[in-house]
Amino acid sequence: MQLPVICGSDEFIRYGVEKDVKKLEEIGYSVNYICLEGFTHDFVLWDKYIKLTLDELLPLKGHNHGNPLMLNSFSFI
Repeated sequence: MQLPVICGSDEFIRYGVEKDVKKLEEIGYSVNYICLEGFTHDFVLWDKYIKLTLDELLPLKGHNHGNPLMLNSFSFI
């Protein structure tokens, strides 16, 4: 599994994130770094990629169509 790291090209933290990605790779982590052109550090970017990231890190069955109040029907794969 690759660790997803997503950053916008216009984020103030971009170069710090890129240094972190290099360090993670140096110590043996497999990283899927995505730098999205024209995005900043805001909810526009996060909304677009949070589902992708969570699906990779914590795959769930029975998503309940995004209803966080129905936690009892989530089951881990």
